[in-house]
Amino acid sequence: MNFKIANICFLGVLAFSSCFVQSANSKLSKQKIEGVLKASVENIVRPRLNEFKEKAIYLNEAMQALCETPNEENLKASRDEFKKLAIAWGGIEHFRSGPIKEQNRLERVLFYPDRKSTGLKQVQRRLVKKDATLTELKSLQSKSVAVQGLGAIEFLLFGTGSNDLVSTSADFRCKFAKTASANVEAISSELQGSWQAGSDFSKRWMQAGNSGSIFANEQEAINELLGVLVHGLEVFRDIRIGGFLKKEAKYDRPKSALLWRSQSTLPVLKANFKMFEGVMEEGGLYSLVEEDLNGTVNSLRFEFKQIKNTLNSISPPIADALGNEKQRAKLHYIKNTLGYLIERIDGEFALMLGLSSGFSFSDGD
Repeated sequence: MNFKIANICFLGVLAFSSCFVQSANSKLSKQKIEGVLKASVENIVRPRLNEFKEKAIYLNEAMQALCETPNEENLKASRDEFKKLAIAWGGIEHFRSGPIKEQNRLERVLFYPDRKSTGLKQVQRRLVKKDATLTELKSLQSKSVAVQGLGAIEFLLFGTGSNDLVSTSADFRCKFAKTASANVEAISSELQGSWQAGSDFSKRWMQAGNSGSIFANEQEAINELLGVLVHGLEVFRDIRIGGFLKKEAKYDRPKSALLWRSQSTLPVLKANFKMFEGVMEEGGLYSLVEEDLNGTVNSLRFEFKQIKNTLNSISPPIADALGNEKQRAKLHYIKNTLGYLIERIDGEFALMLGLSSGFSFSDGD
């Protein structure tokens, strides 16, 4: 094709897109956008934080029972509750807006990626020293984030030496895990309180452009929601999957996968992706598009469904999935398709909501 003709055609497409964007943007009323903010809080954030807090309480109770009466039954119960808590956290961790980003809460709940095994080394070192300050909640909260949350608890419950928890010989290990569990419960309570109905923060977050609201205007509110989605999907692809899945099988790193000891890697990934899809569906982002002239919404729904179904067809543990040629191919399919999904949300979908074509959520936080 002649390059001049191609450029003219391209400029024509841009002109059409600009007109379309202005038309779409004019329909995004303050009322409609605040409806999406409200739906995101009521249908995504609150239910998932309630679940996170509930599972944190259950793990803390199970840990107390294990430390008081160490036996195989109580150890199994604690391990089971840990897995449920990990999934609950996976359902909300990527909604990174507001209190979850403050006071190092993200890292305190889950220190990951731990590229140099910093967290693991700290936990192991303190186990050897039997550092009593780790068995008091306030003292633990002043320590490194690497010893405060799910990563530390997982090693204590599933790592080398964890089977000793069935006897009193592992009393310090149990108390350490119990204190970390209490810390996660405390954080879950803080997050739930910040977003609960009637809270000052949630009321301000669900408004756009009002005096005292979190967002200065409607566009800033939409930027926040799309940013949560795009950045979350990028972390999901590049760190959560890319951390263990490499181009060649011989370079795969199954022991770099999130929470691999408890076989929670895939269940947590599934919970992550369910939340991303939920932001679009139950959170109401799709509802902002009234005229899907190019079929973008249907295409996005299809891609979300394909990734979800493929992810659900992969069975844990992650090491076995990586060792199976077909399962590994599915993981690569997911990773590649995520690239297209991110591009379409960051590009076409953002344009349909009136964001400028020069803006990209991939440019930074």
